[in-house]
Amino acid sequence: NYVENEEITTPAGKFNAAHITYTVEVVQDKDTQELKGKEWYAPNAGIVRSEIYDRNDNLISYTVLTEVRE
Repeated sequence: NYVENEEITTPAGKFNAAHITYTVEVVQDKDTQELKGKEWYAPNAGIVRSEIYDRNDNLISYTVLTEVRE
């Protein structure tokens, strides 16, 4: 789901990024977990930040863009 465009700051700089949310099911050893995700996409950079949350909305993992190479 598209949330909004927002300015996000990463170690690689500031970006005007589209903020989206989604849910995924992860299956491991016959156990299924539903996780929630948030991502920020910026033109000419791609994903500049990504966050994964458990079913209780606890942040369990994230990635952040640290450098843009040409």
